[in-house]
Amino acid sequence: MKFSKETINHLKHFSTINPNFIFKKGAQQKTIAGAKNRVVQATLDTIFPVDFPIRDLRGLLKALSHFDNPDVKFTRSQLTVSGKDGKISFAPSKRRDLILPSKEINFPRADIEFEISSAQYSTLINSLKKHSFYCVRLEGDGNEIKAITSPTYRGEYVYEQLLGKTNKRFSFRFFVSNLLCPIDDYTISLSSKGIARFKSKNSDYTSFSAIEHPRPV
Repeated sequence: MKFSKETINHLKHFSTINPNFIFKKGAQQKTIAGAKNRVVQATLDTIFPVDFPIRDLRGLLKALSHFDNPDVKFTRSQLTVSGKDGKISFAPSKRRDLILPSKEINFPRADIEFEISSAQYSTLINSLKKHSFYCVRLEGDGNEIKAITSPTYRGEYVYEQLLGKTNKRFSFRFFVSNLLCPIDDYTISLSSKGIARFKSKNSDYTSFSAIEHPRPV
């Protein structure tokens, strides 16, 4: 079988959340952060034939990049990446040694819900990454929704971006690392139960992440 560019991009994204991974039989895949404060799931355009746990997804991605247009073969006892002049094989890891998703996420009633365009999201994420911000708040003041960062470590500056309109007052704080998703249009749902959902409007991709200080008003 071949991995499409889209599948490889999703796997790269999963690997930034947790190197531990299990390929599940079928097309829907998910991962959980090592701190267990984020779960991401997506339906890929590749259908996998068996369940196959792997300790370091990044190692597999390196193997895929090692060959030109590699073939990938799954069995229950081995995953093999083959090229014209060689191959790299992986044995399945023991599930008990890995941090893997164990249950479905039942998202509670959303207190706040709004949409963000891919252009808005790209600007936000690139700005947060460029200036190495650690935390950001999504806030509503009864008129506007804004993303506002916590001050830099020396308190020199903050970043602020307008995201939309609202008639509600709220403040939800996140670690920036938990907001990093593929650039896309999203419906963002925030719950006072301490969980947020970023759901793509263009694909079957969803990110659930913990809210550090939920404060709907």
